Amino acid sequence: DQSSVSRDHVVSHHPSNGITFVSGGKWTTWREMAEDAIEQVVSRSEEFAKKAGPSASLTTPLIGTGRTEFFPEGWHENLAVRLSQEYDLAYDVAQHLVRNYGTRAAEVLSFAEAGSVKGSRSGLYKHYPRLYEGAAATTGYPYLEAEVRYAMPREYAVS
Repeated sequence: DQSSVSRDHVVSHHPSNGITFVSGGKWTTWREMAEDAIEQVVSRSEEFAKKAGPSASLTTPLIGTGRTEFFPEGWHENLAVRLSQEYDLAYDVAQHLVRNYGTRAAEVLSFAEAGSVKGSRSGLYKHYPRLYEGAAATTGYPYLEAEVRYAMPREYAVS
């Protein structure tokens, strides 16, 4: 069981070359690891301490949680509902987009090719092009072509 494995991190400093290392840790605590590393570097130099000032990390929103044009209030628990309603979008697709892109979900949908959104099923949901027919049934995720188009310029995805 991987959840029981310790995921503590250690910040160490090599005195002869001045390099600071971070080892261990886990993906969900990357922000804390970065703060610890910066604090250690700053504590070794008065010059750095003067320039650095107080950390802004606690007040800096993570990507996908901040305010956007479509979500001016920022992230909230009803984001998927709002996205589904505003875009006439199947709820499973809205949930998937919000879980993966947060408040940038509407931007992902802006990458859908013009004219590619078909008519509504039973007048309820538009058909946004999926990567392949049956994508949601096969993979469990409703991947959209728009996600690939978004990933290239925004996440530097290449093939």
